[in-house]
Amino acid sequence: HEEAREAVRALKERQREEARLEAERLQRLLDERKAKEEAERAANHETINHERSTHQQRMDAASTQRADDLAACRSFAKTPAPTAEAIAATRESRVERVRETIRQNRAASTQ
Repeated sequence: HEEAREAVRALKERQREEARLEAERLQRLLDERKAKEEAERAANHETINHERSTHQQRMDAASTQRADDLAACRSFAKTPAPTAEAIAATRESRVERVRETIRQNRAASTQ
């Protein structure tokens, strides 16, 4: 009887040790999975934050560009259009410069 009790005790002890080792192995696997998921979550969060930041920078740049374009339009709108007289005077001035150049070229060619 004593040997049988000792064998049963040893068997139970071995089973407890195996169960403890299995529980430790499963806990390690669980911890590793949690760590991996946390790292993925952090990486995803970082990616999302980067995308938000990039999107915000693009929106800010577009807003600045629109403001610059609007300012340019307003500035252009404040510039008075040339009058018909100013256009005619500019045209006459150009014609006169061309005539003067022709005179100078003729004078130079006759010398």
